[in-house]
Amino acid sequence: MNDEAEVAAPAPAPQARRSFGRWLVALVVILVLAGLGYGGWSGWQWYQQTLQGQRHQRAAQQKDMQALQARTVRMDEQLASLEGDAQAAQQRAAGLKAHVDTLQQQLAALSKRVEGGARTAQLQVVEQLLLLANEQAQIAHDPRAAGVALAAADAQLAALNDPRFFAVRQALTTERSALAAVREPDLDGVAIELGQLIAAVPSLPFRGTQFTLPASAPPPPRMASGWQRAWAQVVDGLRSLFVVRHHQQPVQPMLSDAEQGLVSTVLVVRLDAARAALPARNTRLYRDELEAARAWLARWYQRDAPTVQAADAQITALVKMELAPALPALGSGLSLLRAQQSASQ
Repeated sequence: MNDEAEVAAPAPAPQARRSFGRWLVALVVILVLAGLGYGGWSGWQWYQQTLQGQRHQRAAQQKDMQALQARTVRMDEQLASLEGDAQAAQQRAAGLKAHVDTLQQQLAALSKRVEGGARTAQLQVVEQLLLLANEQAQIAHDPRAAGVALAAADAQLAALNDPRFFAVRQALTTERSALAAVREPDLDGVAIELGQLIAAVPSLPFRGTQFTLPASAPPPPRMASGWQRAWAQVVDGLRSLFVVRHHQQPVQPMLSDAEQGLVSTVLVVRLDAARAALPARNTRLYRDELEAARAWLARWYQRDAPTVQAADAQITALVKMELAPALPALGSGLSLLRAQQSASQ
């Protein structure tokens, strides 16, 4: 009997293990709840700080937008003035070209009416044509019109058939060759490219911080115990609550529809102002507007987008265009002609 009592004594051990397991589970639950509470408080503080920073950025952007609106109005006024100057320049060029035709007609009429003074009249017309060539090169900056005037003067000297003007004709040939070697910019092609850029502005993506949800943790293996599966679910829930994102630059909010429209309008005005500078061959204004458009593109649009990169590369290539290339100095033929006339008197 005593031996049986001694053998049955250790029976309470399973109850102690169950009590220890309950305490362990309670402790884990308390730790999880404490972590959730601390994480919620930290997330709320972070949210308030981020919201306050975005409010400051929004206020600063509104000030910038107001300044841009005023600047857009000024650029519209400048654009209207440039268009008027371009039309005036075209009218002057057309008038100069018409003047060449008038001189040639006058020469033909003088050749028929004047017999004794035909030579003097022809030389005067040649001198006027050479002066017109210099005017076309220096004022209108039109090498083609200057070459036409030189060719007309050379044709008049050839009609005289006088060897004393050989040196003058030789100088005119040299000047015409120098004008022909000038590489004229393709203004029509540049205008077409700028028009294509303006048409592509509405499709360019704007800058702004894009947030993506983190990838969820993989599910625990089926062979895991119930305790391991429960712990994996707790860890996955904590990961979804606390997400840390690292940004090398300040967070930028997305632009509203009205702000996007204003940004697009400024870029279009810049490109259109550069296109308006083409007829007047105003290289400085043309390059200034393209550089401003390129800086605006880098500031408000996604730099890594293929369409934005293509537009930036196209603007960079267009900036290098020289609208008014340097023309050779004319005047040697005119000087020789006047010297020959003085020697003949």
